[in-house]
Amino acid sequence: MSAPKSEDKLYKAIDHPIRRQIIHIIAENPKTYSRLLEDLNIESGHLAYHIRILSELLDKDEAGNFILNSDGKKAYSFLIG
Repeated sequence: MSAPKSEDKLYKAIDHPIRRQIIHIIAENPKTYSRLLEDLNIESGHLAYHIRILSELLDKDEAGNFILNSDGKKAYSFLIG
């Protein structure tokens, strides 16, 4: 039996160390795109790619910071055990 599509998306989202790092960073302190670029020290195109894959786990607050939505919080809980 295969995993439901939502689980497949979760596994893909956390399947890369940069995406896991993004989840950890945002869980601790919501960040803007520019602050994530600074914290991760990667190129904008790379961050955009990873944010696209994480899009179903993220929202933005009124200040433009990325925050974890309910699925993102589940992924974070999974990552920290």
